[in-house]
Amino acid sequence: MDMLQIILIIWLMTVITICVGARIGQTVAKGKELKLPNPVKVIREYKEEIEQQSEQEEFETNLANIDTYDGTDLGQRDFK
Repeated sequence: MDMLQIILIIWLMTVITICVGARIGQTVAKGKELKLPNPVKVIREYKEEIEQQSEQEEFETNLANIDTYDGTDLGQRDFK
């Protein structure tokens, strides 16, 4: 990476950090409560979503295999 690109990326990250900090500071100064997501809950929901997607893919594979079944294994999809 070119040195100019590195400097630009660091500068951009600094500006974003200052803007986010100012927004949080203004929220606290106005007396409003900060609503931060619970990280445990977010991770749990993410894992559930991934599990639902894999179950949906398995279900679709089953349906596709049923539709293409002709007594042989030709045209059958493999499970992941």
